[in-house]
Amino acid sequence: MGSEGMRLSTVCAFGLAAFLAFATSSLAAPPPAFINDDRYSSIVVDADSGRVIAATNADQILHPASLTKIMTLYMTFDALKRGQLSLQQQLRVSSHASSMTPSKLGLRPGDSLSTEQAILALVTKSANDAAVVLAEAMEGSESQFGQAMTQRARSLGMHHTYFTNASGLPDTRQVTSARDMAMLALAMLRDHPRQYRYFATTEFTFRGQVHRNHNRLLGSYDGVDGIKTGFINASGFNLVASAQRDGRRVIGVVFGGSTGRSRDAHMATLLDDGFRSLGARQMDAPLVRVADQKKAPEKPAKADAKGKAKGPSAEEIERQAIEAAGGRGWSAQIGVFKTQARAERAIADAFRLAPKPTATATSDIAQIKTAEGKRFRARLQNLSPTQAKSLCDELKRQKHACQPIQAPAGPKATMADASDKRTRLN
Repeated sequence: MGSEGMRLSTVCAFGLAAFLAFATSSLAAPPPAFINDDRYSSIVVDADSGRVIAATNADQILHPASLTKIMTLYMTFDALKRGQLSLQQQLRVSSHASSMTPSKLGLRPGDSLSTEQAILALVTKSANDAAVVLAEAMEGSESQFGQAMTQRARSLGMHHTYFTNASGLPDTRQVTSARDMAMLALAMLRDHPRQYRYFATTEFTFRGQVHRNHNRLLGSYDGVDGIKTGFINASGFNLVASAQRDGRRVIGVVFGGSTGRSRDAHMATLLDDGFRSLGARQMDAPLVRVADQKKAPEKPAKADAKGKAKGPSAEEIERQAIEAAGGRGWSAQIGVFKTQARAERAIADAFRLAPKPTATATSDIAQIKTAEGKRFRARLQNLSPTQAKSLCDELKRQKHACQPIQAPAGPKATMADASDKRTRLN
C-alpha cells in the first residue's frame, strides 16, 4: 500500500464509530437554489474524526439515484480483496445488463469487459449496464445483489438504506439518507484506500469513445478527489464529494439540487465551510456537545528491542478511539458462526430487531480459531454498558443469542478470543 493509501486508511480507521456517536449541528436553511424543495438534504463530516460539522435534514429518506453505484463499487472492491474477482477478469454481458436504460456504455448481450473497465465505467460514465454486469458477476442476479447490498449497508450502520438494484435506476423501494451516504464514503476511504483512487479518474476510453467524469468538481475545486454524482427526478441532483487540504479531509453530501451546476456550487460552499471550521476548531465552540467528549488517556510509548520508541498497538488505538467517542467500551456478542455470510446476516438481524439500542453501534466480524476450526465472531461494538445490556435483552426476548462484553475486542473477552487473529473481514 502506498503512502496515500496508508494515510487514508489511518484517517478513516475510526471515523464510522465517531460519526455514529457524535451530535449533529445544523445549517440555518437550504441555499436559494433549494428553497421550498422538500428534497433538500445535506451533511458535512470531518473524515479524520467522523464528527458532523453541519447538517440539514440528514436523516430524511430519499432516493440515492446513481449514488447507489458507490455501494456497487464498494462491494466490487470487497470482491477483489477476497479474490472473487480480479481486475483483468473478463465479465460477460447478459441480456438483462444490456437492457438497462442510459446512462450506459451500450453493451450488447454476449459482449465482455474487464472488471477494471466496469469500475471505470461506473466512476466516469455512471454506466448502468456495467453496474449490472458487476452485480451479476458477484451474486448471479441483480436482485440477489440488491439483497447483498442492503445486508452490507446494515453491517456498516446504514439504517436508512435499502437497495434493490446496482445502478440506482428508479425504484420506489430503493432509499437512503445523506447521513448514510456519508457513512458509506467514510467506509470506502477506510476499507478500500487503494481503490479509492479510481474516483479521481477524469476520463475513460472504451472502444474508442471517451467518457468524461460527471463529477465536475474534479479539477475545479481545490482538493476534491472523488467521489460520485447522481440524479433522479424524485431526489434531484445529488453529490457525494471528498476533498483534502493541508492534511485534513472533509466529506460532503447534498441531495435535492435543482440543477447540476447549483448543486456543485452549493457543495463547494459546504466544503469551504467545513475546511474553515476545521481550521478554527481550537478557537471556536466544540463541534460536539462537551458531554459527548472524553479525552483518551495518554500512555507512554513502548520501546522495541533496539530501544526505539514504538507507537501504540492497533488494540490500543481502537480502545482510545472508543474512549474518545464517549467511553463506549462495551460490545454485544451476537455469536460465532461457521461462515462470514452467516455472521453478516446475524449482524443485520441485530440492527433490524433492536434498532433503538443499536443507534451508536458499529459492526465487527473477526476470524478466529476454535477447537472446531476457523469461525467468524460477530459483535456490535461502540456501546455503553446500558446499551449493550438493553440490546442483548431485546435480542434474547426475540429468541436470539446475545452476550454483553466489557471490552470491544480483546483476548480476555471470551475463551475463543484467546486465539483471535484480529482479521477484519470487510
